[in-house]
Amino acid sequence: MSKLSLLTRIPSIFGHLRTILLSYLGKRLFDPIEIFYLVEEKEIFPINSKSGNSTLKLLLIRRFSPDYQSFFPDIHRVDPAGLSNGKLLRLYFYSHREFARFCRGKKLVLVIRDPKDRMLSAYRDLKAKRNYWYRYPARLNNVFFIRHTISEKAFLRFVQRIPDNIADKHFRSQSFFIPLKVVTECKSVLVYEMERYLSELNDQLVEGGEILHLNRSKKGEVVKVVGATVRRQGIQKRYKEDYELYDRLAGKDVVIVK
Repeated sequence: MSKLSLLTRIPSIFGHLRTILLSYLGKRLFDPIEIFYLVEEKEIFPINSKSGNSTLKLLLIRRFSPDYQSFFPDIHRVDPAGLSNGKLLRLYFYSHREFARFCRGKKLVLVIRDPKDRMLSAYRDLKAKRNYWYRYPARLNNVFFIRHTISEKAFLRFVQRIPDNIADKHFRSQSFFIPLKVVTECKSVLVYEMERYLSELNDQLVEGGEILHLNRSKKGEVVKVVGATVRRQGIQKRYKEDYELYDRLAGKDVVIVK
């Protein structure tokens, strides 16, 4: 690398170091919290990656544009405001404090998935080059060097060791969206299981029996060794609150957190 090339990269390097430091201190998130917000209903939908979020986005847009079509990954580049006359917004928050402030007096709906299945889906998409961790919108993929060539053990070791403030959205804890400071500010917090919630929403909004489910996993597509390793104590500890939250949904339509 030439001296000129190195010098031009110094501001970027220091910017990355500052971001890493602020994240470790809990002052900033690498990947922001993304939400879809129904303005008139004052209803917040955190975009929980690898938990049906592509389908959720499309279904929410369909409330205002019934014939709208989009596919993965294009749906993640769509700004819903123009398709809903400003009634459905996409917003980003770079700290829990900022997010909690916005949640004040509003309803929050969180759609979650079996933590093990979510982890396997994240690995499958990484290997298939359908997702690029830390690339959008954090722009930090060149810092972490997470590539599609990553081995199963290295993948799980990385996921286990990286805390949520620094985690990419594809493996950040699902319970990360509803810490006590956020729940306290919300008017209500409801948690739904992915398959059941999306199926019911699909029945309400889609006519003609069409079933929308973008970027859906195929059974048996995931590497078996990851499925075995993900059951180990380290991963279960990493997602302890997610497992507890998901277990509370067993046999229920919804978990009322508040």
